[in-house]
Amino acid sequence: IYEMQPKVAGSELSVPREEALIGTASDMLEHLPVQFDMENLHSRTHNPTPYIWVWMQECRRMNCLLNTLQSDLENVLRAMKGELGVSEAIDRLVLSLHAQRIPDSWTLVAYPCTKSLSIWFSDLQERFRQLRNWTTDLTLPVSIWLPGLFNPQAFLAAVLQTHARAYEWPLDAVTAHTQVTKRMAEEYHAAPTEGAYIHGLYLQGAMLNPVTNFLVHTSLETVGQPICVVHIKAVLNDQRKDLSGVYECPAYATSTRGASQYITSFFMKTDVDPRTWVLSGVALLLEEPL
Repeated sequence: IYEMQPKVAGSELSVPREEALIGTASDMLEHLPVQFDMENLHSRTHNPTPYIWVWMQECRRMNCLLNTLQSDLENVLRAMKGELGVSEAIDRLVLSLHAQRIPDSWTLVAYPCTKSLSIWFSDLQERFRQLRNWTTDLTLPVSIWLPGLFNPQAFLAAVLQTHARAYEWPLDAVTAHTQVTKRMAEEYHAAPTEGAYIHGLYLQGAMLNPVTNFLVHTSLETVGQPICVVHIKAVLNDQRKDLSGVYECPAYATSTRGASQYITSFFMKTDVDPRTWVLSGVALLLEEPL
């Protein structure tokens, strides 16, 4: 029976480890952002656009994640103080926090991430700041940090919807057109008149020539290159340009790739056969590769 009991109850941890765990949980609680006031946000959105629907959903999901973190961290602290029984769920939380791993209960309501807990928590705060900045005036930011969204596909779809509405195009008659620019996000001071700017992508398996923006081979030591801002907008299907000099580069949430990690494909210019990059496994990542 003893072997079936949780292995990390307060009495099972050494004093230094217990103090470190309490310190970690307390510090995370102290720096946990305050949840968004959804009622207030709803009262300010009288004519919601596709972008606003996306941002509202992002705020809801952020609130759900923050609520989960707050509840779990408070329960861990109560358990460590002997105010709450150490359940199997708390046992798993303690193990994850001690090992600097993202707890499974957080992963279920969060977003794909392969980094350590500390980096993940800093990333969460940065994601929150992007949403908070949007809530100040509810307008499209100059450039969107795409990896900072729970559902980047929804935002990309909103770009097409907004552009199609502006020109009264049927949504099923348009497709996405992407172009890598030669500027970083901080060099832009206004959003584009059509479509949107996005940033935060990493190119893996190749590099971009800084002069031509064409794909070029890279050394094995280069695990991932941050690329410049990408301009995405809608074009009519029958106006889509010839793709003979273009590699349709797949973008994935993390370096684990796979079908569940796939986001979309971006057009990358090439002066060699696009199959070259397919064989090289060239892809874009929404998370800085390890």
